[in-house]
Amino acid sequence: MSVVIPTYNNAASLRRLLAAIGQAPKPKGGVEVVVVDDGSSDNTAAVCAEARVIHIWQRNAGTAAARDRGWRSSRGDIVVFFDDDTLPEPDVLTLFEGALADADGVGARFVALRKQSLVSDYTHADGLIDHRVVDGEVRWLITGAAAFRRSALERVQGFDLGFIAAGEDVDLSIRMLQAGCRLVVERKAVVHHDHRDRLIQLLETCYRYGTFSRSLATRHRRYRRERKATALRRFNPVDWVRLYRHFREDATRRRSLAFLLLHQLVAVPYALGVLRCRFAGGVVAAPSWRKQGRPAGAEVELRGAAMMVPDRDPALTPVESTAV
Repeated sequence: MSVVIPTYNNAASLRRLLAAIGQAPKPKGGVEVVVVDDGSSDNTAAVCAEARVIHIWQRNAGTAAARDRGWRSSRGDIVVFFDDDTLPEPDVLTLFEGALADADGVGARFVALRKQSLVSDYTHADGLIDHRVVDGEVRWLITGAAAFRRSALERVQGFDLGFIAAGEDVDLSIRMLQAGCRLVVERKAVVHHDHRDRLIQLLETCYRYGTFSRSLATRHRRYRRERKATALRRFNPVDWVRLYRHFREDATRRRSLAFLLLHQLVAVPYALGVLRCRFAGGVVAAPSWRKQGRPAGAEVELRGAAMMVPDRDPALTPVESTAV
């Protein structure tokens, strides 16, 4: 099993995550941890050295490029992705391994790391950071906490590097489903996520979602239908009542009403993101790299030593394997 962690200037949270992985029970075949440092300027390299994990540095290129670099540089038959602001429960790795016995991809259940603010509580209650499951059918998995068979990643040629800031996991999941892969969510696998607690951070996240939404809708009919249905529900008073009742299951009346107001408010930056893509003369996600082609390698730094890492070499042996 390989654990791939993309990171950018978040050394404190990364240290917490690496400590949790180091203390967790390991599958029989062992675990390697690959941290892809997307051009950080903090002490990320020192944190990786302290935890004795593989550290790959690259010039800042976005989450899709970091995730793709990570799994191609790893050796495990199972590839686990964690964001650096997550904290998995000790049994998540073994639960992932069990779920992949009859599936190609599995997502964990996200819960809030701490419940302190209105914004973070709303993020959790409204499922803004979560996999998309409708009537028991997984529409897509969020790679902040998910695992895939290497064979499934290879079948769809990995992540589309045209997605810079977000959207690569939705695109990956839809292409996997189209290729006949089976995706599931393992509810017993619990991963705590450090939800942002400031309103401006929530609005920025929804704006970013909007910027890649148009690109996904252009490429995938399934996502286009999902986006249209979601937009129509925002104008449906019946859905407001449904949402309010959902919020009331875990929140007070006053807090539930506040959640409902936030649900309507975040539609504004989301729409601005969509409009930006429509009128800016381009889209955030470039045409697929699988059609355009890429250079045969890219310069990265592994444990401080510059080297060339081939883009498609599953037999690539990292310089140093993790000790966990």
